Amino acid sequence: MELFENTFFWFFFFMIGLAATLELIDGVGPQLVRRFLHRRVESAWLIVGYALIILVFVRMLRVNGTTYSWTANALRNGTLMFVAPRIRNRHALWVFMAATFLSFWPFWDWNPLALAGFTVTVLLLVPLQHYGEGLHSRPWRLAAVSAAVSTVYWVFDAYAYGYTAAQTVILLVCYCIVMAVADGYGRLLIYREEQKQSLVYDTQHDALTGVLSRAKFASDIARWRRLRVRGQVPPVHLAMLDLDHFKQINDALGHLAGDAVLREFADTCQGFLEQAEYPCAFYRTGGEEFSLIIAGGAGDEAATALVEALVANCRQNPVTVDGHSLTLTVSAGMTSIFKADVAPDDVIGRADTNLYAAKRGGRDTTVADVAGDR
Repeated sequence: MELFENTFFWFFFFMIGLAATLELIDGVGPQLVRRFLHRRVESAWLIVGYALIILVFVRMLRVNGTTYSWTANALRNGTLMFVAPRIRNRHALWVFMAATFLSFWPFWDWNPLALAGFTVTVLLLVPLQHYGEGLHSRPWRLAAVSAAVSTVYWVFDAYAYGYTAAQTVILLVCYCIVMAVADGYGRLLIYREEQKQSLVYDTQHDALTGVLSRAKFASDIARWRRLRVRGQVPPVHLAMLDLDHFKQINDALGHLAGDAVLREFADTCQGFLEQAEYPCAFYRTGGEEFSLIIAGGAGDEAATALVEALVANCRQNPVTVDGHSLTLTVSAGMTSIFKADVAPDDVIGRADTNLYAAKRGGRDTTVADVAGDR
């Protein structure tokens, strides 16, 4: 019982920490390296480096005699089996396998059977990595494969370290329980991250059209104003666009058809803007009102030409809803962020004023600030 309790205690907390750390490395590791070291590194290499550090420390514990061999073997086996499926780079996997193999020199005093058995345990990492993603989506199949591989590992350890059959069975049961818990914890972490990303997406995107939301627009225009006022970014332009006579579509075809028109319009604009020379962000900021932020240093003429081309593109590409082909026209009001603007509403107000000028001027046109207005 002491064998089970000791191994379970240390191995349990080790694997929980390993699962959490691997998810952290996989999620933000490359970004942190790029930010602080100005290098692009795949998460697979970071995972390999972290796992090798663990194996070195485990090896040191055994060399110094500060832990039981069965505890050290549980930590080693757990690291190998848990890490291999997460190394999504075949070259990195082979480096990891080679380093793991060499770390056990001189291989139980050059015992040929122990050397052969250890070679098999290391080579088992190849199918674990290759089929890991597929197995992860089938929990029962993953459990069966993990149990089989775990058995191979502990049979080898029983021979190499002289464990009795009873000890081996106890260690194997303990090991399989903890690995199952660690796998469940890893899945929980992934699920939480997916839910968080989904929540972030929902708060930043319009539910109907899929373009960026009004809340995201408010955040972005405030940030761009601060940066522009401080002189930290080149010119930034704002265009507000409104579908002409949209109420007539709702009255004639119904609100569901109106929603379909908005989705088609948003898709058309997004497709057009993906080809733009300058970075653009497209938002739905009202019922049939959309906003466009053009960053990247576009001059007044270039930004105005881009919006005018967008307006023309909408006119030239009718949308089909419920069998009806509809030609959409758009009115647009443009401005840029002035260094004298003290609040985002200053920018939005100018663009809105120009939008209504376009409406009064006959619609299907663009009204922009001229140089003299600056």
